[in-house]
Amino acid sequence: VDSLFNSLATLFSIDIYKEYINKDANDTQVVNAGRKTILFSLITGIIMGLIFVYVKFKNPELAFTHYLNNLRYYINCGIVVVICTAAFLIMPNRKLTLVAFLCTGPLHYVFQSFFPEMNYFVRSGWVIVIAFSLIAIPAISKNGLRSKEEIFKFASDDLKWYGLALLVSLGVLHVLFH
Repeated sequence: VDSLFNSLATLFSIDIYKEYINKDANDTQVVNAGRKTILFSLITGIIMGLIFVYVKFKNPELAFTHYLNNLRYYINCGIVVVICTAAFLIMPNRKLTLVAFLCTGPLHYVFQSFFPEMNYFVRSGWVIVIAFSLIAIPAISKNGLRSKEEIFKFASDDLKWYGLALLVSLGVLHVLFH
């Protein structure tokens, strides 16, 4: 928990607060912004925990893991879209990227409303493909894709082989347990 709070405070205070909110912030102001970020995230976490406990006690038969996964994908899809945009596209439109990121939640809701029996993992795949397409189609037509060498760049040959071994083992585990 300590490292999570430290990472969150650093991310917000340096990358957001000092960069966009108060460019002239001194060290004390940056540290205070980090402390407020930790306090805000702690309070938010406690409130969300209480809400989830209430939901579970109100409906004990609820498959809680499924419920949490369903909620988590409302957020995760936007993050996946942004990561894929950064990894594969050259100079994507920033405003379009923000719009696509923000659209993933409502897209999820629309899919869930019209296709309630659709598995949340499949629904997430569709949301990611649609939102990423909003960014990718104009970006690819204007600037193209990153080269294969840029995408698959390894720090060393040893890491390359460890990574490939991990990829193969994940594929084998998927086939065995799917």
